Amino acid sequence: MKKVVSAFLGGFLAASSAQLTEAASLIDFSGYYRAMYMSETNTGYGPKHGSFTDSYFQDRFNIEMTFRPTDEIAVHWRMRTPSSYRRWGSQDVYTNLETHFVYGEIKQNWGTILVGRLSDDLDVYGLAALGYQPAGIPVYTNVGPFDRADIFDGIRYSHAWDNGFSIMAQYGKLDNKGKTGGLIQKEEVGSGGWVYVDGRTPYIDQDYDRYQVQAAYAWDGGGLALNVAYDRNATGNAKDQHLRGNPYGWGYYGVLKKTETWSLNPAFMHSWGSISLHFEGMAAFGRANYIMSNAPFVNRDGQGYGAYLDFDYNYGPGNATLAAWWVSGTELNDVRDVDNKSKSLVNLVGGNFYPLLVAYNGLDSTPGGSYVNGGYNISAIGMANNGYENYVKPAQTFYSGSWNPVYMSLNGVDLNMSGSGIPSGFVWDVLGTSSDRAITSSFNNGTETNHWAIALTGNHAFTDDISMHYGLAYLALNEPNYRVVQGSTFHESGLGEVSWNDKIYREQDKDLGFEIDLGFSFQLLDNLQFVTAFGYMFNGKAYKELKGYRLNDNDNSGDLSNGDSVEGVWENAADSYVWFNSLTFSF
Repeated sequence: MKKVVSAFLGGFLAASSAQLTEAASLIDFSGYYRAMYMSETNTGYGPKHGSFTDSYFQDRFNIEMTFRPTDEIAVHWRMRTPSSYRRWGSQDVYTNLETHFVYGEIKQNWGTILVGRLSDDLDVYGLAALGYQPAGIPVYTNVGPFDRADIFDGIRYSHAWDNGFSIMAQYGKLDNKGKTGGLIQKEEVGSGGWVYVDGRTPYIDQDYDRYQVQAAYAWDGGGLALNVAYDRNATGNAKDQHLRGNPYGWGYYGVLKKTETWSLNPAFMHSWGSISLHFEGMAAFGRANYIMSNAPFVNRDGQGYGAYLDFDYNYGPGNATLAAWWVSGTELNDVRDVDNKSKSLVNLVGGNFYPLLVAYNGLDSTPGGSYVNGGYNISAIGMANNGYENYVKPAQTFYSGSWNPVYMSLNGVDLNMSGSGIPSGFVWDVLGTSSDRAITSSFNNGTETNHWAIALTGNHAFTDDISMHYGLAYLALNEPNYRVVQGSTFHESGLGEVSWNDKIYREQDKDLGFEIDLGFSFQLLDNLQFVTAFGYMFNGKAYKELKGYRLNDNDNSGDLSNGDSVEGVWENAADSYVWFNSLTFSF
């Protein structure tokens, strides 16, 4: 494949150079090669004894060509290899040359039409549609807070008038993950337990479509835009899957049939000389349709809300920006009857908004190793929002001077057990779950939603070739993601009955912590740029890890007796840092 592509490009460029005068008017050719070095410490946001350090190289080769036979017709083509930032020395699958996008353009007095595999640069709205992007480290931040930045097959129409008004309408067919239409194996519940029925429910819809319209008005120094989008995603995991239900109505599992979401994305910006204001909001309302054996069609509603606001001061050689952003709401993909406030339909660009080096490192498509190294939701925000899996450890207990994951004992009595002559089990009575998970109430999330931040960022150019970029931010959760038992007291009555009463619960702390970023850009040569940036995050209490439970012999009797108690023991997380370097050869 590589030899074929190399031969093709060589022949193509040779033929083009043979007709230099004609080709210069028909073809625009540009691109870059970027080599990156990453070093990360404790981006798993764990305790000091469990922190890790990892360093590696990644690279990308990007080619863009525009074929323009006339002023009215053009074809745009971007190729990349590897298709994702590839970790040097790894045996991954991202080594082929791929077409990132290719689409045709028709430009007329009545508007512009684009059709084909459209660029992710075209799936940006809000402030980006008005020509503004928040400040950040070069390469790391490339779109606005609520832009989607998806690559999709579709068609787009746009037109701008001289009086400042513009419109855009777009239809996109998004990736359906290779799914095709099919049938669902139904599974029904009889009075005697599970009864499997050999019946099938038609399920042939496997489309993922997005419809959008946008209107904008620009004036001298500002602008206003509103984007309205409708997403219909029927590519759930419902093909040929069993449905499980429970005759008593609890503990059921559902199969997602489709989701439908409406979103409103307003944006406003205006400048007063050197001072400017930028606002972007997002409100989304959706419904997920589940199929269940004890309720064949069940709807789950969800909402999402987000806001971004900044004040920017431009003083000539640089600018300083005071910004704040917030996302919250509820999620669609939760079949339990739980109003989960720690989830949201609104995300920060679905993983393309990188205002901070550490807190958002690891989001989908981040030009850093965490995405390649482990996947989605391992940023600081994602880790905290999946905190009940990351920070609540097995219910190990402390006795005889050491931690033991099996039981804790006082005078030979295993508090984790129950039976004749043995007190009622601590794990059963207090934790209400098995000994390997000390959660009494959890709110699983796993997204970059559910948080807010306030940040001071800026840029300063020392010369035409050297500039500095900086950031200072505080981040916090809106809602906790889990609740566990922090302590309980043992009681024994005169009749020999025992119990653990007065349970005390502890929710996840909302404090994510502070981050400091500092970076420099050096234009070494006309077509060679070097960027180095360092980010350090002082991890907050949201990352505290439950180490286990300690038994307190409060009366020093040496035996388990009334008033003795247990308490959770927590360990702070180590701080995290990311050192990011890139060398870009452009042509």
